[in-house]
Amino acid sequence: MSKESVNITHGGDLDQAAKQFGIAREQWLDLSTGIAPWSWPVSEIPTTVWQRLPAVKCPLPVVAADYYGCVADAVLAIPGSQFAIQTLPQLFPQNTRVAMPQLGYFEHRKAWHKAGHSLFDYNDGSLDLLESKIEGGELDVVLAINPNNPTTTLLGRDRLLHWCELLARRGGCLIVDEAFMDSEPGMSLASECPRPGLIVLRSLGKFFGLAGLRLGFVLAEPPVLELLSERLGPWAVNGPAQYLGQRALADFDWHAEQRQRIASAMAEQIALLKTIAWGDKSSVLPGPLYCSIAMPLASVDRWYNQCGQQGILTRRFVRCECDGLLRFGLTKDAGQLQRLAAALRLQVAQGNSQS
Repeated sequence: MSKESVNITHGGDLDQAAKQFGIAREQWLDLSTGIAPWSWPVSEIPTTVWQRLPAVKCPLPVVAADYYGCVADAVLAIPGSQFAIQTLPQLFPQNTRVAMPQLGYFEHRKAWHKAGHSLFDYNDGSLDLLESKIEGGELDVVLAINPNNPTTTLLGRDRLLHWCELLARRGGCLIVDEAFMDSEPGMSLASECPRPGLIVLRSLGKFFGLAGLRLGFVLAEPPVLELLSERLGPWAVNGPAQYLGQRALADFDWHAEQRQRIASAMAEQIALLKTIAWGDKSSVLPGPLYCSIAMPLASVDRWYNQCGQQGILTRRFVRCECDGLLRFGLTKDAGQLQRLAAALRLQVAQGNSQS
C-alpha cells in the first residue's frame, strides 16, 4: 500500500468498495468518512429560492459570524472549504516556505505543491522543531489541521496564537483548517478573527452532516477575503445553500443536542475499540467524528480488507514505511455499533484460530 495510492483517495466511495469486495452497495456500513451520521433536519425549500439567483448580499455571513463568535466583516461564504484549500496557495508568491502536517487531509499538500511552494513536513514529535523554525524566520506559512484528520491531534489555542504572532511579525500567516472543530468550539480560533496573519477555514459538511450542501467559510482579515472573493465570481454559493445554511447555523438548540449525540456515541465506540485485540504496537486514537487505530502497516492492510469482506468500509493511511492508521467514522445507532463489534470480534477469532 503506497502513500500516494491511499492518501489521495477520499472516503465514501461505495461503488468502488462494492466492486472490490463483491458486496452490493446497499449492504455496506460506510465508516470511511468523518461526516456526522445525523444531519441537521433539512426543511422544505421554498420554490422562490430555486427560481431566483443567489443573493449577493445575503444574511449568511452575519449568521455565521454569530455562530463562530466573530464579526461579519471577517466571514466569507464559499462553496465548501475545498475551494479555499485549492485557492489559498495561489495568493502567495512561488517558493513560499510552507509547513504542514506530514499526515493530514491530502488536498492541502496537493494544492500547495501544485502552486510551486517549498514544503516542510511536521508531526506530533517535531512541534518543538517547527516552533524553532517559526522563531528563526525559516517559514512563511504554517498550516494546521485542528483537530487533525486522521491522527486526531488537537493543538492548543495558546500555541497556535503564539505561532500566528511570530509569523505575522514577518508578514507570514497561520492557516488553520477547523473542519472538525464544531464539537469543541472552545478550542477554535474563529473568535480571534479578524487577526493579522490568521486564516481559519470552517465547513458545514462534517458536524452538520450536510456534506452535499457544499458550504464553508473563510474567516480572515478583509484584504484576504477580497482576494478570495475575486476568484469566486458571482453566485458562487447557491441559493438553497444560503437558505439552509442560515437556518442550520442559527439552530443553537440542535447544536447542543448534536454535540451530546456525538460525545455519547464516540464514548461507546471508543469503549468497543479498546476491547479489540488489535495486536502489538497498536493504540486507539479518539477524535471528534472519527477515531483511528495506530498499528503496523501490514496490520492496517489486513484489518481494512477483513472489514471490507464484512461489508464495513473504513479508511487506511500511511504514516511511514512500517506504520499506519485505520480510521473509523462514527456509527449512528446501537445496531450499527453491534454490527461493527460482531465483525471485529469475528476477525479476532479467525486470527486466533489461524495462529
